Amino acid sequence: MLRVFARILFLIFFSHQACAMTATNAAEVARILRTDNPIDAKFALSGTITSVIRHEGDKAFITIHDGTGNALLVARTKAITQNIQLGWIARVRGRIEALRFKYPRAHISEISYVGPGTLPKPRPAKVQDIRLGRHDFECVRISGRVKDVIISETNSNWVFLVLQCDSEDIYVSIPINESPAEAFEQLIGSQIRVDGIPNAQDGSYRFLIGRILHCAGLSCVHVIKNSPTDPFVSPSLSDLKMLSPAQVAASDRHAVDGEVLALWHPRHMLLRSHTGEFSVVTMAKTNAPACGSFVRAIGFPESDLLHLNLSRAIWRQTDGWTLTPQQPQDTDPQDILETGAS
Repeated sequence: MLRVFARILFLIFFSHQACAMTATNAAEVARILRTDNPIDAKFALSGTITSVIRHEGDKAFITIHDGTGNALLVARTKAITQNIQLGWIARVRGRIEALRFKYPRAHISEISYVGPGTLPKPRPAKVQDIRLGRHDFECVRISGRVKDVIISETNSNWVFLVLQCDSEDIYVSIPINESPAEAFEQLIGSQIRVDGIPNAQDGSYRFLIGRILHCAGLSCVHVIKNSPTDPFVSPSLSDLKMLSPAQVAASDRHAVDGEVLALWHPRHMLLRSHTGEFSVVTMAKTNAPACGSFVRAIGFPESDLLHLNLSRAIWRQTDGWTLTPQQPQDTDPQDILETGAS
């Protein structure tokens, strides 16, 4: 009985392998990658390699273009990645893996080169069209202002630029490779032009990030207008007092000067301004100041309906000031509940 059962499983497995779909052009591969219910499939196609994004040693993202469209492929071995010929026509074979709880990937197993092809120029695109999937896996160009730079908390080999294009934001993911993280952070506040590949697959579990723009490196980022010389010259956080929480959250970076009253976890501090107002500051890095020191922090405003706070903040030491000591006053719990005395 066990032999019969084993033979049935054997036949089911190999019949599935034999019947697996084979995608023969870029459009078919792209359709499988973007579907809500991806399937395991093979692919075998020819086209021009239009971009190469190398990362983490021997890994690389490769886009290929043929007469039907564009597809994103993944190379995971040194034998394939070390000799990738950008702009060349290639024959590629591999397998699309439909991973559970994660986006599918088209992994290359074989590649051979036919000869040089024509490398397309980046196509100007709008963020709205990118979000709608109209430029998936196509080399595009967008321009905007760098609002923030975020080192990936799950993979420090990647950095995200938060790029503001008119009234919309888009995340640009770039492998750090040889460039230090500071080189990316210096872009905050700059107007840039960037060439990249729109992709619905972040590669992690950030399912709410939407479509992002994959970029090969800093060589694809062109500064149109440099950021201000001193990033700490920013409007005061107190200027936002009369705004609603939604308006506060939509504001650009603001600054607050204060005394560090408390620190907790690696990235949180409580500041008291010279006017006696309190703000919780969540820092972008873990290099916290000492309690009792005076700092200027600059970050993205938030509101907890009680105070104005900052997130993803940076800070520097300041000279401080002398606060007028508060005189204690007599009160009782009932007065605090009824009048809010503090």
